[in-house]
Amino acid sequence: MIKKIEKCVKCKKLVSEKELENNRGYKIGFEDLDISTKNQILEDSLILGKKPKEEYVICEECVEKLNKHGGESSLLD
Repeated sequence: MIKKIEKCVKCKKLVSEKELENNRGYKIGFEDLDISTKNQILEDSLILGKKPKEEYVICEECVEKLNKHGGESSLLD
């Protein structure tokens, strides 16, 4: 069985399917991302000529950082 590995949308760290199952990473919708990450995704999408995905992976460390700082919106409250 092939394990799927994705990159964290914020820090680009690899997050495996197993880590997602063990709550060491999370799937997150585009609308739930912070504004700077959204802007980076949109900019990259324009350069590559692709539409942004609807769902991204974010690692546990980035979720903790975002929740600690509060930012525009806290994730996974």
